[in-house]
Amino acid sequence: MKYSFRNADDLNSMKSINVEIDVDGITVQHEDTGCQCGDFPPIFIEWYDGKPRIIIWADINEEEPTHIIDMSGAFEKHRLKSFVVSLYEDKNDKETELCFSCMAEDADHADEQALDAYPDGEIITREEE
Repeated sequence: MKYSFRNADDLNSMKSINVEIDVDGITVQHEDTGCQCGDFPPIFIEWYDGKPRIIIWADINEEEPTHIIDMSGAFEKHRLKSFVVSLYEDKNDKETELCFSCMAEDADHADEQALDAYPDGEIITREEE
């Protein structure tokens, strides 16, 4: 499938990107990037050993890819959650209560960050937002 886009450097000209999908993966080839018959195009997206990855040949003269990017860190399950931790600034002085906001993997991670910021503190509560 061929897609055409306006060239950001010259809005009057168009460039194209060819995208092909098959059982092995997705290939992406920008206009003016070379690809001889039987070669891989400059960008190839695939699943490898159960992980999504992008393979890039940024140099037309290199036989091996110049970049292999493991995309498994982009899974939604890895997204950090927003927490607000209420804590006493000093566990020996329960008069000063603070709210500490952070992005964390889970509640324990949020508590850890709050106590890293306030080492003498004491956690009161935490809520995921």
